[in-house]
Amino acid sequence: MLILSALLAYAAAQESNPDQLLAAAIDAQQRGDYPTARALVDEALAIARRLDDRPVLAEALGSLGPIAREQGDLAVSRRALEEALALWRELGDRRQVAHTLIPLGEVAHAAGDYAAAQRSYEASVALRGELGHGLARASYHLGTLWLDRGEGGVREPRRPVPAPRTGRRMLPEPVDEAVG
Repeated sequence: MLILSALLAYAAAQESNPDQLLAAAIDAQQRGDYPTARALVDEALAIARRLDDRPVLAEALGSLGPIAREQGDLAVSRRALEEALALWRELGDRRQVAHTLIPLGEVAHAAGDYAAAQRSYEASVALRGELGHGLARASYHLGTLWLDRGEGGVREPRRPVPAPRTGRRMLPEPVDEAVG
């Protein structure tokens, strides 16, 4: 918490640059420290709103979405991501629109709203196709949704794959040993 206090104090002194707060929030998020990440993002949001810095506001909202989702706050996550998506559309940043559609789909997926998740994933796939990059991530999420819904030749939702037993070979036996 000492680090959080220091960062918040620094941010207050550097109101013109919430980017450092967002970088620190991403670091905290990657370490699994969601309370710190959320506090940092909230401070960056406040600064971006005060400065009316729409790109930074959209970025901060896009960061808040996954953090709130990890904390189990799907309503806050969805609202933040929807606001970020609207801002990116208003700003004309199609790459960020395509990017934001993925976590928005993840929130819908987590809430069991498969139709909304599918719309988000498919919109991202279509936009990424137009942009010519990033299809793998969007397609992965769409495929995961189909599996969870029992589509794609799978009759039951996915189950975790059991961990391999120790002492067992992970690869098949070489052909010479298996035949001989």
